[in-house]
Amino acid sequence: MTNDKKNKSLILIWSWLLKATRKLPSVCALALIAALSLSVAGCGHVTPVIEEFSEPSFVGNERNSGVVQFTADGAEVTPRARDEYNHLISEHGSKTVPPITEDFGMTKMDNGNYKMTLEAVSRWKDLLIIRSRDRVDGAGGLFK
Repeated sequence: MTNDKKNKSLILIWSWLLKATRKLPSVCALALIAALSLSVAGCGHVTPVIEEFSEPSFVGNERNSGVVQFTADGAEVTPRARDEYNHLISEHGSKTVPPITEDFGMTKMDNGNYKMTLEAVSRWKDLLIIRSRDRVDGAGGLFK
């Protein structure tokens, strides 16, 4: 639709509204026109902003809760993420094939963080899936 056609359409709509509201009390007419104007003014598209994460998130006042970065051969994780990974292994590591033990695929780095191999990252995902299924199934369901 061109701008001229849009303007003509709006003029026709407003003139119809004014004619239709002449029979209503003036307060009701103003309220109806205001409501319609506000509803049209609020229309539009909102595009969400995509956040780029480059640091681990905060736990308390420390930024120490996760994956620092992914690399071609695995991931660098914080000591807290390693602890969470080992906790998952202690709870569900025996349910994987083959079973895994603590610090599977982990190597300590010079900066205090840990390096995970690609297989360890994949196993971490598997452990999270097993944990979520155990919560749903209650006693372990498929993974017993």
